[in-house]
Amino acid sequence: MTREDLKPSIDVEEKEHGESIADEYMHLGTLIAGMDDGMADPVDLADDVIDVVLASSREQARAYLRHAIWDEVRRSRRHSVRAAEQNVGARMQAGADPSAARKALSGTCFWTPDDGLVPWLEATAKQHSARAAYQRERALPLIEDAKRHETAALDILAAGVECLGDLTAERA
Repeated sequence: MTREDLKPSIDVEEKEHGESIADEYMHLGTLIAGMDDGMADPVDLADDVIDVVLASSREQARAYLRHAIWDEVRRSRRHSVRAAEQNVGARMQAGADPSAARKALSGTCFWTPDDGLVPWLEATAKQHSARAAYQRERALPLIEDAKRHETAALDILAAGVECLGDLTAERA
């Protein structure tokens, strides 16, 4: 398969608000999934993806990059808000006036599934509860993944082997 084979073969038509019918199809994650064999060095794969995006038309490149850039903006904002949240928590633990400490959250937002972006200092108890529930739901897969790795480590230690590959080979 060549890079040309990976380029979208659909025409881009504009919908309302400048969205493209190709946006979902041309999601960068879809492109990466189509190019990733699971074993390539991530840097090499990234270079290959960049080559495909740069070879695309302007509208196709925009569609490929839109979600990735949106995600980076969201991640960067969340990092800043998390730092402010931690700062407030630390100041309150150190005995600062809670009202004064919370002023550090001015101008920050968090996201809930029902309400979207919510200003921290204007959020209701319901919105904070919704965010907490959303965060717990997102944490579950990470906890399950940690348990899988703990089980794998225990299996390796119990069998006295170096890695899961050795354990699989012994059972085969």
